[in-house]
Amino acid sequence: LEWARQVGGVGVEPTAAPPASDRTMDSWEVSPDALGMFVVTGSDDASMIHHRFEITKSLTTLGRSADNDIPFPKDSPVSRHHAQVEERNAGLWISEIESIDSSGKPKRPTYGTFVNETPIGLEPFLLGSGDEIRLGKRVRMRFEPGQKLMSGEAKTMDDFEQADSNATQE
Repeated sequence: LEWARQVGGVGVEPTAAPPASDRTMDSWEVSPDALGMFVVTGSDDASMIHHRFEITKSLTTLGRSADNDIPFPKDSPVSRHHAQVEERNAGLWISEIESIDSSGKPKRPTYGTFVNETPIGLEPFLLGSGDEIRLGKRVRMRFEPGQKLMSGEAKTMDDFEQADSNATQE
């Protein structure tokens, strides 16, 4: 029984549910080649709940528009181009995407982006295992890092800040 399939190299969705006793989000492991995974825990679109999306690219976009790597087309409180996840310094960082409105002014997602209920804004936020991401009012996802991120030595924020400052000095 094939339980999951790769979708365009970005996401994986359940295609046939295993027996109820085996169906837990904890049993959905991240593929060895993925940087991380989001499991949808809340959405206006009931068919999205329990979908998992693997992060396999160094830059992954999320939003309501179909041209995003991870689209949420039926979640109207999610902006068309809402957030992005970027691989940097052996970690995955999430930030909001700033667009330009019809008057030419910068515009952030109306209902915001949150990690563990803390608003993140435009400044990138380092994702950690088990973090809950909320896009807009109701899209909720749980993040799990992949083996590629966990295989290196654990880094602290001091390590990231030092690496960033070293890069600017070179």
